[in-house]
Amino acid sequence: MAHWLDFHASTPLINAPCPLAWHPQQLQELADSPLGAIMTKSVTLAPRQGNPTPREYYSEPFTLNAVGLANDGIQAHLDYLAQVQTTKPRWLSVSGFTVTEYCQLVELATASGVVDAIELNLSCPNTESQLFADSPDAVAAILQQCDHTLPLGLKLPPLQAPPLQAALVQVATAGGASFLTASNTLGHCRFTDPTGQSVLTANGGYGGLSGPALLPASLATVSSLRTLLDAAGSDITLIGVGGVQSAADVHRYLAAGADRVGLASALHVHGLGIIDQIVSQL
Repeated sequence: MAHWLDFHASTPLINAPCPLAWHPQQLQELADSPLGAIMTKSVTLAPRQGNPTPREYYSEPFTLNAVGLANDGIQAHLDYLAQVQTTKPRWLSVSGFTVTEYCQLVELATASGVVDAIELNLSCPNTESQLFADSPDAVAAILQQCDHTLPLGLKLPPLQAPPLQAALVQVATAGGASFLTASNTLGHCRFTDPTGQSVLTANGGYGGLSGPALLPASLATVSSLRTLLDAAGSDITLIGVGGVQSAADVHRYLAAGADRVGLASALHVHGLGIIDQIVSQL
């Protein structure tokens, strides 16, 4: 199996978890693109319907989603990954509702033999669950109790308070995390039509903000995390995600301290051709 960071020689790009990384054909299309690695959408132990539709809104300036972790359950998504023909690293994004669930997800992914790295989604804002990323003690428990045979990463929300960020970096370093992803969508955002009707049905019309409007917030998060990681002498990999639309945006993240860069909303708005466009510009 490929090492989880073997794509350093080709491109710094990976897809972030999104509905376009759900089914085998979609994952294969991502694998056939110039991405350096592929990642599934976030999956849970059991299948979830997620929130009612409409739960996604895509536009050039920004996107909103309140998908609510809809997925087919981890066993199905491991089967999907197994069907992908590629030598690129295959990453799995997982989301649990308890510390024990995270450990079960990691155990199943590790035993599958088709996963190279696991991103622990600790910051989905579109369910009624607590944000584990808001509790350093909970994150420490997850890292302490979960198997570390595969590299484990933590997906964090944007614009956390500096003391909380510092505590999470300390926990990640002490707990053996391999990477941090910054950032998830910005939760509790709302957009309406001219009559005041929300474009989303779920969560009372509130969803997570992504796309270009998130870029300044995610860049700030990456920059502050890089400062904290360097101060701690940590070798944890930092992945920047949020609002990437061009090679210039990729360079912005790299200049802010990211080691790798993720794409999500741009794939929905522009199609997978945006990957070729960005890579050719890089």
